[in-house]
Amino acid sequence: VRQPEGDVHTTAGWKYWCAIAYMERSGNVLISCPDPQVAEAVFGPGGLRNVFDLLPSIDGKNWGGREAAGGSPRGVPFPPERLPEVLEIVDALVRAREA
Repeated sequence: VRQPEGDVHTTAGWKYWCAIAYMERSGNVLISCPDPQVAEAVFGPGGLRNVFDLLPSIDGKNWGGREAAGGSPRGVPFPPERLPEVLEIVDALVRAREA
């Protein structure tokens, strides 16, 4: 959700800095930020690339993507019962940025 008073390339421009979606059909999890600048403001240089290594691997495969978007390993369904684990990790990183 855009904040009308904030710059679109800063955290002030967005109510939510990061979105996480579970794609039921494919079993993949997607993580995204509005753009690379916002991702780097929240997660440091490299944005979401700093997050992927912290998320649980599935069948020995790791998460990946770009600075502002990525997700769970392609072709490997992510167990939905493990979603709280992902949410806790990302939430802790966002809260650390806010502190």
